[in-house]
Amino acid sequence: WDSDDEYNELIEAFCAYENFRKTQPSIAVLNLNNFNNLCFNKICSRLNIEKKSKEYGVNLNANIIHDNFPKANRYWVEINAKRNQKTEAHPYDKYGKIRIKITQNELDKLHEKEIETLEEICNFRNY
Repeated sequence: WDSDDEYNELIEAFCAYENFRKTQPSIAVLNLNNFNNLCFNKICSRLNIEKKSKEYGVNLNANIIHDNFPKANRYWVEINAKRNQKTEAHPYDKYGKIRIKITQNELDKLHEKEIETLEEICNFRNY
């Protein structure tokens, strides 16, 4: 990261994720998604991948990083969907019903997937 503001935001999101991971899964997912969004933007910047939109979710769903990071793309889509449907981000789910917050078990599964994405990113050598 060449921007202190961006880097500080990345660290803050990651630390908040870890701080809330075992006690408040909903808040943890909000922060994990922010962390992933920042990583996604940096990946696109470093690999000169053109974004389809200014919106993170739209770009994820367009699979623009899938060729280089298939796990990250797939799991980040899932994490972003959970953030949209099962956290304080929105009061309603995509069906217009009051959302049901993410459970600890659901977050634990996402945590494992996040570790896989970070391993995939750390092992990437095609730059």
